[in-house]
Order: sequence, then C-alpha cells, then structure tokens
Amino acid sequence: MVEVKKYYSTDTLAIELVCVPSIDTPYEEPYAVITVNLSGTPYGNSQHQSDVRAFVDTNNYPWAEEFLTKNGLAKACGIYGRSGFCTYPLYEFNLEAFYE
Repeated sequence: MVEVKKYYSTDTLAIELVCVPSIDTPYEEPYAVITVNLSGTPYGNSQHQSDVRAFVDTNNYPWAEEFLTKNGLAKACGIYGRSGFCTYPLYEFNLEAFYE
C-alpha cells in the first residue's frame, strides 16, 4: 500500500510503502520510504520539492522509478538533486492515482 505523508522538517511530500495487514502481520508495517528529503543539503535543489514533487530514492530502491511510472503514480521532471555520491531524480506525483 502507498501512503502519502510529509517530511516533518520541511512539510514537503514523502511517499511511504507499507505492507498491508494480513494473517501473518495484523498491522501495517513500513516497507520503504521511496522519496528523499534533500532540503538542507548542499546539492539538494530543495526549491523544487513541494506538495506534489519529491526526489525519488533510486540509491536504496533502484526499482522505484519503474514502479512509479508503470503504475501511473508519477512522472519524471528531468531535474536531479545530489546528496553525497548519489543523484536523485525529481518526480511529480499524481496523488489522485494513489486513492484509486
């Protein structure tokens, strides 16, 4: 299941994947936060982050871009932000698609 949240420090978009409750796990369990909050980093391009835009964590989740585009959840903006040795693509999210 995909959950739309906000980063506490910047009030910008955060996308979290959680495991759906089942017999084995009767509660929601966080699986991955597929966005990164680059605000406050030297290369963060934080001015691009918003309520519908966020950098996708392709470093820890290399499958995230394909998952988002294949399911019509987001589209690439062609902008990249850096943190350390990693470069992250900025995506614009179709938040309505999460609730369909």
